[in-house]
Amino acid sequence: MPLGIASSYYDQVFLASPAEVTLLFLLKNPSGCTATNPEFDAAGTSYQGPPTIEVLVNGKSVGRYDIPGRESVVSTPKGIIAELQSVAAQTTRLKVDIGSVPDPQRIELRFVNDLWAGDRKGGDRNVFIKDRSK
Repeated sequence: MPLGIASSYYDQVFLASPAEVTLLFLLKNPSGCTATNPEFDAAGTSYQGPPTIEVLVNGKSVGRYDIPGRESVVSTPKGIIAELQSVAAQTTRLKVDIGSVPDPQRIELRFVNDLWAGDRKGGDRNVFIKDRSK
């Protein structure tokens, strides 16, 4: 399992990492792309604050988004996965304005504020990305 991804299936990805994690989308046919507002369904677990995603288009930051979710209380890897699966059922749609970036070719979602309480302590900040619009 790659470092930073607790679980992934279909178009759903859990981001949980000891460091910054980036989820990258390359546009299939970027030339002449007119997409201005991609949308992502996201949820998270909070620990001393909500998880934050930074969105970059062609390497340029277009915004940071706090991801709503519930407070994390678990302390084991198995509990963390179960907690993320539970919050994944209650995602929030995030609309991202990328109109300021001409000719978008790559969209990156960066989980920039991971935090973990430590061994045998409850609390782990994570984010879950469920879907992306075309």
